[in-house]
Amino acid sequence: MDPTLGGVPQVSAPSNTDISEPTVAEAAESSLRHRILQCDGRRYSLKLEPAFWTSLEAAAKRRNLRLSQLIRDIALEPAAGSSLSARLRQFCLEEAEALALRLETQIESQVPTSDSHDLVSIVAVCPLPCIVVSATGRINRANEAFGRWMKADPKEFLGKPIDHYFQLRLPVPLTGMAAQALKGGTRHCSARIAFVAPGRVVVAKAKICLFGVRNPVDFAYLVMIHTDARD
Repeated sequence: MDPTLGGVPQVSAPSNTDISEPTVAEAAESSLRHRILQCDGRRYSLKLEPAFWTSLEAAAKRRNLRLSQLIRDIALEPAAGSSLSARLRQFCLEEAEALALRLETQIESQVPTSDSHDLVSIVAVCPLPCIVVSATGRINRANEAFGRWMKADPKEFLGKPIDHYFQLRLPVPLTGMAAQALKGGTRHCSARIAFVAPGRVVVAKAKICLFGVRNPVDFAYLVMIHTDARD
């Protein structure tokens, strides 16, 4: 069975996965980093996960802004009752997706830009759990956010078949999408990713982006997991 097609059995996550202690709420709270920033007389006291701070700092640098200026700009945007922390997280997720899609365009067109970001750097700073997988189904890279999501060292997954841990539910087979991409079709799609944790099955939304498509069986793909959108 082709491991990239998503028709794979659900299996357990690494053996050191333990969600009993601490609780999810306690673990989430302990992972937050508190920072106080000031801009134009406004003071912002915020708690965010380190990966989100890294993503915000990178976004500010791309815009030639100080971090406090970027946060001020986001804070001043109209919002429908959501907290600033929630809006900053949403900004980071949208920024990560935009970077991935821009990278896809740059790779396929082979047109360099002055602020081009390679796949490795996008995966590293993305606040979403991300993995890069080969067409043969081997995990080539996993970021720190992915390790936190799986509650394991991300290095444990490198070189392992994706279907050893996960089931991908795709609207079309990846090989089919690669064939369409060679004809000018889309190189990304929405999907579901599932795995078995102790006592439960975890299902989350994901975005799949193909890269370096040479033929229907020679490509790599990025999996970006939306941990706040589960079934």
